[in-house]
Amino acid sequence: MRRAAAVLLLAAGCGRPAAPSVEELALERLAEADAHFERRQWAEAAAAYEEVVRRRDLIRDAWLRLATAYAEMGERGKAVGTLDRWLRIDPTDEEARARREALVK
Repeated sequence: MRRAAAVLLLAAGCGRPAAPSVEELALERLAEADAHFERRQWAEAAAAYEEVVRRRDLIRDAWLRLATAYAEMGERGKAVGTLDRWLRIDPTDEEARARREALVK
């Protein structure tokens, strides 16, 4: 009897919590990235933002903060490349374009 009940619960999805969605994982990682960014932990922030944009490439602030983290680490080429990647997604973003231009001067 117990075995039958367990099988029914598993079949109904009650036996195991649902895996987080890609969106949920991206938002969790975004919160972690933002915390590193606020503490000026640039390498940790960059690694976390890279994961965020890989999972959800339309989160504008993740792209801009990723570029900032790279710039703060002295990785201007990576910062410019990050902004270029974002500008391919949203070519109308004037702030991102201005940040890119400031980096290449």
